[in-house]
Amino acid sequence: SLPATAAVEDQPAAAKAAADWIAAELDAAEPSFDLFGVAPARADVVLALASLGTRPGSARRALIELRETAAAYIGEPATAGPLAKVLLAVLASGNDPDGFLPARDLEEELRALAATDGSFSEDLYTQSLAVIALSRTSSGAPAGAVDWLVSQQNDDGSWSNPFSPDAGDVDYTAAA
Repeated sequence: SLPATAAVEDQPAAAKAAADWIAAELDAAEPSFDLFGVAPARADVVLALASLGTRPGSARRALIELRETAAAYIGEPATAGPLAKVLLAVLASGNDPDGFLPARDLEEELRALAATDGSFSEDLYTQSLAVIALSRTSSGAPAGAVDWLVSQQNDDGSWSNPFSPDAGDVDYTAAA
């Protein structure tokens, strides 16, 4: 049996197949993963290919397309969830968040969205994305943001999604 911490290098055929599918979809006239928008899909592509360490041409293309669509996705003023997702993709790609979009510093914009209680959003998934993204910066995630997220944990150790507030959710718990 596979260890619980099986890494990409333990499954080269599966990783290659996933990267090949992503690259083929990216080359399609209408990629199936663009259902919720080009920018969030390109951020996902950048994150996936960066984690796999493969398909640099496809990752570069996705990053260029993310740059072209990120400003509208993030909004002005910025919205925490999209901003955190784009920041995470930019950092995973090895790029500077202070030059990825003209006249915008993605890290500083996200930090500026933190409320005095440490929250970026009432949505726990958005809060988790913000904490994950900022934890990859040289300044790290603000302690107040982490504390706020921990304060939302359920007694059983899980975190809930807004659609089922009385039950733990694996996606929200994994992100937190």
